[in-house]
Amino acid sequence: MKKALFCIFTGLLYSMVQGQASIEWEISSGGSLADNASSVSKTGDGGYFITGYTFSTNKDVTGNHGNSDLWVVKLDQAGEMEWQKCLGGTKGEIGRYGEQTSDEGYIVTGNSLSSDGDLSENKGSNDFWIVKLKKNGSLEWQKTYGGSGHDYPYQIKQTFEGGYILVGHSYSEDGDLDKNKGEYDAWVLKLNETGDLEWKTSLGGAMDDILTNIVQTNDSMYIASGLSKSNDGDLSTNKGGEDVWLVKLDRNGTLISSTSFGGTGDEYSNKVLETEDKGFLLACRTSSNDGDITSNKGQKDFWILKLNQNGQIVWQRSYGGSFDDYPYSVEKDFHGGYYVSGYTGSNDGNVNGNNGGIDVWLLNIAEDGTLKWQKTFGGSGSDIAYSMVSNTDGSVVMTGSSTSKDKDVSANNGALDYWTLKVNTVLSVKDPQGSTRASLYPNPTSDKIEILFMDNSGNTDFKIYDLQGRLMMSGDLEVVKKSIDVSNLQEGLYYLSFQDRGAARSLKFLKL
Repeated sequence: MKKALFCIFTGLLYSMVQGQASIEWEISSGGSLADNASSVSKTGDGGYFITGYTFSTNKDVTGNHGNSDLWVVKLDQAGEMEWQKCLGGTKGEIGRYGEQTSDEGYIVTGNSLSSDGDLSENKGSNDFWIVKLKKNGSLEWQKTYGGSGHDYPYQIKQTFEGGYILVGHSYSEDGDLDKNKGEYDAWVLKLNETGDLEWKTSLGGAMDDILTNIVQTNDSMYIASGLSKSNDGDLSTNKGGEDVWLVKLDRNGTLISSTSFGGTGDEYSNKVLETEDKGFLLACRTSSNDGDITSNKGQKDFWILKLNQNGQIVWQRSYGGSFDDYPYSVEKDFHGGYYVSGYTGSNDGNVNGNNGGIDVWLLNIAEDGTLKWQKTFGGSGSDIAYSMVSNTDGSVVMTGSSTSKDKDVSANNGALDYWTLKVNTVLSVKDPQGSTRASLYPNPTSDKIEILFMDNSGNTDFKIYDLQGRLMMSGDLEVVKKSIDVSNLQEGLYYLSFQDRGAARSLKFLKL
């Protein structure tokens, strides 16, 4: 991350027109057997890191250890594969989540059955498996946690302190786990920088209780979401069937709050996002039309839930059509509002333009949940987006799986492929003379940055985001020139966003 980075993105004007989003590039990765991507994250060089699993041993896939392997793929900013790595043993591994770490390596998690190959042990059945990779994808260290039952991890995130927080669910009550509260319990692990256990917390009641994703909040607490069927133990209510479950933990893993949302049908949360007002936005699916849900478009819907910092509902909205519509991710739109992605089988209601079968579905919603526009992507087969990241230039990158090889999908390697696509959601804005209107220097920097405008643009505010889209700083930019002190930021890549003559602009800089 120490190398120099380009400074200036092209000026952008946000598009409010339905269907304006268009594919910049798309790539199918895999072999002749099933390959399924579960997460995508941004890297410091402008590329993308994808985690999932593969059964293949040919074409894009080399080094399979047997059965399914955890498979990671590094793409450059144009979507070209730079390298790939199979991780696992002879019995079968599945990758769940991966992201770049502050040392330019990668942290990856998945579930494992093996005790050979890249794995040193198995605690019994499926285990939590944590893998630390170096920058080039070579194995740095790996750890296994679990018991004799099935233990499934979902997401791992690097914490502000440099360790890792990991969330999933477990059926075990031996090995690394204490007494099970009933059926599947949520299991949260805090690890240090080398993967050693610092603390662990089991949460739940007598029924299945699962946490699928977790974020560290700006006050260094933890918020996690998933589903719950219980109304005892750590849960006090159940609205019926599966409920959206939201928990808050302190930095030592102590439960602060546990809240359920839903109706008499089934609800499930795949993603929680901390918002700039210290509240939370949840991407959920619902089959209800009562309780906390005021409308249902048919079968399963996207259900977006906005909460304040106390966990109370500010607003909630359903989106979809008469068939199943399932959201997996929500991300900040740096020009206002949010992106939501997943898949749809519908072609009515809020959905327009289905390409056939199941399509990737991308929505852009306003701060109050109003639908701005929607767009489907895919071919005549089954195309699903399991993960998404948003960029300050107004683009999003989604990854998942595809069986198509027509329409938006240019190729298929056989059976199920990783399918990754970059979508532009903006229109370009050109300066009348075609010149660059703003610049940032020095870059990289260790203490301050200067923004120099080419003419008097008027005062404007600025925001600085880290690679994960978290707001780190904000303030005002004066006309012509402004110095911003960034000495308190940790080393890493950041995005400076501001408005210039009504156009949203983003500058990238590296803090050393």
